[in-house]
Amino acid sequence: MTVNNPHASVTDGFYFPVGTINVSGKEALAYVRERKQLPRGDLDRAERQRLVAQAVLEKGFSKRTLLQPAKFNRFVSGLAQQVTVDEALTVAELRKTALSVRVKPKDIDLLQAPVKGTGTSRGGQSIVEVDVAQMAEFAAALKADNLADYVAEHPEG
Repeated sequence: MTVNNPHASVTDGFYFPVGTINVSGKEALAYVRERKQLPRGDLDRAERQRLVAQAVLEKGFSKRTLLQPAKFNRFVSGLAQQVTVDEALTVAELRKTALSVRVKPKDIDLLQAPVKGTGTSRGGQSIVEVDVAQMAEFAAALKADNLADYVAEHPEG
């Protein structure tokens, strides 16, 4: 999978330079788990997880994957090992659904929950503090099916 990496790091023997990188398997897992070398810690780790999720969507929804049943089956089989879905959901139904979707992965916004920053718990653990007011605004946008305006106003999540 190809992602645009905003912060360099070395994790489990893998070097991730700034810029466009390709990751898969154990390398991708190391990439999405790193937080200590990143400027915003857990927030940057969550961003990396969103970048990889976006790359997975791009691969799965590509014409090259969708139009080749064997390739799509391999993709879905690999994904199914990592994701829990309804047992009655077949590969054929997934392919039919994927072919009917009129959304491109680049059109999907992957958001970070609104946060004020980071802090420390009473037990000394690093924590992420939710921005309660902005979270209420986010929830209202979801409820009103008005997420596009929320994203335009809060592009960072």
